[in-house]
Amino acid sequence: MGVLVSGGLVSGLLRAQNGAGAEAGKLLEQLKSLEETVTKARTGNNLAAVDEIREAAGAEAKAVALWIESVRETEFRDKDKKESDFRAWREGPGRRLSDPGAARALCLHLQYLLLSIRATTAKTDEARAELLSSLLSYLDDLSRADKDVLKNRQALDTSVLATPIARRFKLDITVRPPEGWSLNPGNLETIYETTILPYLREKKDAARLQLAWTRRLQQEATIIQTQDSEFLTKNYQDIVLPTLEWAQARDLHLAGASGSAAKMLQIIQENQGHKNAPQWISELRALLTGVAIGNGSPAAGAAGSDGGTTPPEAPEEGDSTKPAPAPGLKPAPKPGAAPGLKPVPEPAPVAKPTQGGRPIVPANPLVKKPAGPSNPTTNQSR
Repeated sequence: MGVLVSGGLVSGLLRAQNGAGAEAGKLLEQLKSLEETVTKARTGNNLAAVDEIREAAGAEAKAVALWIESVRETEFRDKDKKESDFRAWREGPGRRLSDPGAARALCLHLQYLLLSIRATTAKTDEARAELLSSLLSYLDDLSRADKDVLKNRQALDTSVLATPIARRFKLDITVRPPEGWSLNPGNLETIYETTILPYLREKKDAARLQLAWTRRLQQEATIIQTQDSEFLTKNYQDIVLPTLEWAQARDLHLAGASGSAAKMLQIIQENQGHKNAPQWISELRALLTGVAIGNGSPAAGAAGSDGGTTPPEAPEEGDSTKPAPAPGLKPAPKPGAAPGLKPVPEPAPVAKPTQGGRPIVPANPLVKKPAGPSNPTTNQSR
């Protein structure tokens, strides 16, 4: 049975649809304009902060001064606390900032904050390549950190967007690095595995992959030498280094570099007693026969996910090598705790690989996050 529709009704429906379409178009134009305004305001905010942060990052005294002033503004003035409270903090926990190691750690923290700001706007391949080059230079500086810095590395284990400086400049609101960007400035392994190597693997750039891996191996070795521990040196040479070299050769093989498969076979021959040797044999066979072997990262840290990869225990209480909590840096505050910061949460543990998955690299014990600091109120009494 046919349905009779008048011409007037059809034309009315068409006018309504056209009107709705025109209205949607106007709203979209307004939305685009708002987006441009918001983006411009965020970019302007970040640029306004960069000069002051860059100046502080290059001088220990200025880094400490910027940190202290940011604590005063965000933790005391903004919360209507008394100036006497700030002086008590400055003369108590704040005194730790005068330690040379703590000051150098703050400089490294600020350097990485600047890189994180750059990452927010690095959209083109050229900009990302320049950022990776700067990131590699930063990791060179990080790997050369001396024992004083390692003892005061709390600033290196705290998110660059969770500090008084970030809150003072509203960077916790306006800085949005790309997905996968590590906000922890002290975790060399995570920075490589979430930012540097994924980009180069995606590009299948064998030459730059080789350079990045060479830098990483040099940096890892420098950190071990700084620690000056016979046990850690042996652990690195026998367990960590062969796994890193395997991941390097695998990356180069997948990027098309000649001779990399032979290098993988050589690694197995030279490390037949390594706990990953059976897995390496299966993986190399799969690569040579074209069998799919999964998409996991070949060098993702997984300390504790497998019996033989758990790093050495943290120093015992009272050990002078144990990193001391820095002022203004602490876990989520307890009731009545002194003002401070929240360290970035530990990265989610990497799942134990299934058969055919990529190999696991034991986390470098020098770049793992130290045990949580004690209550800042206790620190103040020391």
